[in-house]
Amino acid sequence: MSRKIWQTLERVNGLAAVTAEWQALLASDYEAFRKFLRPTSQHATCYPCLATPPCGCAHEVIIHAPNDIVAVCRCEPQDCETTAVQRQDLVIYEVNLGALGESIASTLGLVRDNTVVADLRRTLRVGTYCPLPGYRVPVYLTIQLEPDDFQRVVETLVVDNDEPFVLLAPTQELFSPACEKRLQKRKAQFLPLADTLAWQQDGTLIPRVPPEALLSGMQKAMIPPVQVSYDEIPSPESCFILQGHYWSVTYQGKTCSLKDAKGMGYLEILLRKQGHCKSACKTDQVFGVIGVQN
Repeated sequence: MSRKIWQTLERVNGLAAVTAEWQALLASDYEAFRKFLRPTSQHATCYPCLATPPCGCAHEVIIHAPNDIVAVCRCEPQDCETTAVQRQDLVIYEVNLGALGESIASTLGLVRDNTVVADLRRTLRVGTYCPLPGYRVPVYLTIQLEPDDFQRVVETLVVDNDEPFVLLAPTQELFSPACEKRLQKRKAQFLPLADTLAWQQDGTLIPRVPPEALLSGMQKAMIPPVQVSYDEIPSPESCFILQGHYWSVTYQGKTCSLKDAKGMGYLEILLRKQGHCKSACKTDQVFGVIGVQN
């Protein structure tokens, strides 16, 4: 499905509008997104122009009686006709950020959180990315309309987080070089959702590429390469390297290829920590466990 939904989210003031405006902006994508819209207790005092093509002005809502409500064009001279509207047409619908955050977290395989970030409008922590046991990376979603507001979110998150994190936004239109530089200092990763997740007709999200590939940069930033002390291994030809979805394991001249799994991640941690942790295995013990031996 098109990226119109993500682009629209960065164009609607306050992430709230009447149904007619959402329909006009989203066109054929409206049905896919409508489950993430919820009614508020507010009613609009202006109404979008429904002319074809639209005149571009917001029509003033005038209530003559409970059943006599019109939206009047205020252009000079008046370019389009007065429109009759119903009371329910004036109900303002806002984006349910919590529901959207839960859907994003589920699609990316995150541990759900959905905590609103204090002092940052339209920003929440949607979940936690856990690449390996012991590693927890917070994932934030922000939806802003102006570059200055987006930059303020980036600056605040960099200050509030001592460790790397992931920042999601509908598109990369507000992601400036200055924002990129600040995130790089924290080894944080930015993901534009328009390039990351696609909408299906029933409103569900699907990843454009596997989630593990999307967040592989974060895993590399957080987890240093395996450091093996060659004083402890009998041959300089030993290696333990992840290549795509498979581990290439060489020990004492013998090589095998093993599919990536959680257990392989544990072995990598043991190798990386040997010499620094009493519970860490020796190199020959690790390679013996996985069957690469004489």
